Amino acid sequence: MRGTIGVGRTLALLAVWVAGPGGAAAGQALPEWLRREMSELVADGGRWITDNRPYQSDDEPFDAYGLEWKWGVGQASITGRLYGLREGREVATFWEFRMDRHPGTGEVRLMQWGAGGALGVGPLRPTGNGVETEAVQVFFAPDGTSRRVRHLTITENGEHRTRSFDEVDGRWVPGRTYVWKRAAGPGRADPAGGAESNDRGGS
Repeated sequence: MRGTIGVGRTLALLAVWVAGPGGAAAGQALPEWLRREMSELVADGGRWITDNRPYQSDDEPFDAYGLEWKWGVGQASITGRLYGLREGREVATFWEFRMDRHPGTGEVRLMQWGAGGALGVGPLRPTGNGVETEAVQVFFAPDGTSRRVRHLTITENGEHRTRSFDEVDGRWVPGRTYVWKRAAGPGRADPAGGAESNDRGGS
């Protein structure tokens, strides 16, 4: 009984420390562009589907990919995942994501964890046109090797467009462009959106 009370008291004190006198995450308000991006991604269930048929192969048999985003504690972050679909059914999750604002530095970060222990981490910032964001991440493979990848994203009007670029000899080389559409709830989801092929594959 004493242990239960101790845990409850600790959680209550933690909640007071996080929220402060001004409400949840006082003094740590999210930038307006980030709040807008997060709210758009999690709206209506936070599920998005894109067509992957232009890239299908024996090594990549998925006819579509899905994204699912949810609010984190206190709506100060969002968490997500990327998964593969075949014939409208989910078959595997490949990446897990977290988007938040570092409370010490104020930097907005996009972090992702993949199968086998892969890690991608880097800053997320608006590009200045009012609707687009840019993430430049370093991806570490399980063997310790790394590479830099850039993503440009526009999320508005029920559409989520992502463009990837790989750094090659100091230049950003275009990879893939995906157009994601909102999915209607859990369960089966017919592929929507589309993929636009470039010279190189991407993350």
